[in-house]
Amino acid sequence: MRYEQFVESVRERAGIESRREAEQTVEAFLGTLGERLPRTERDGLEAQLPNQLKNMFSCDRGTDRYDLEEFYNRAEKRMKIGYPQALERCKAVAGVLKDAVSEAYIKKVLHGLPAEYEELFGMREPGPLSPGTPEGDRGH
Repeated sequence: MRYEQFVESVRERAGIESRREAEQTVEAFLGTLGERLPRTERDGLEAQLPNQLKNMFSCDRGTDRYDLEEFYNRAEKRMKIGYPQALERCKAVAGVLKDAVSEAYIKKVLHGLPAEYEELFGMREPGPLSPGTPEGDRGH
């Protein structure tokens, strides 16, 4: 998948109006994912993506270990939007990433993450207390 096609797919799926905002969304998502993935998975993922997306994974330090809720919180801060909107945008980018990369590699990436990350990639339905459910629906 070409860079332009990747960004346009994210823009459409997330209902984002501007291309620049879609690019910022992709950068926030991939930056957050880059922090969470071990270097070998990150490098393998980068190898399957257009060159313009590779530098968005930039992560010079080791892997941070955090759950899916913290992933959404970090992405939300990078996107500078509210949690429910960040949640939807993260799912949109993950869906496009899943389409752009081989299914076998997505499974390899998910194998190295807690099982709850399967929700992010649409491979498992979120439960009622899932961080993938907007705040108002999580029973808080």
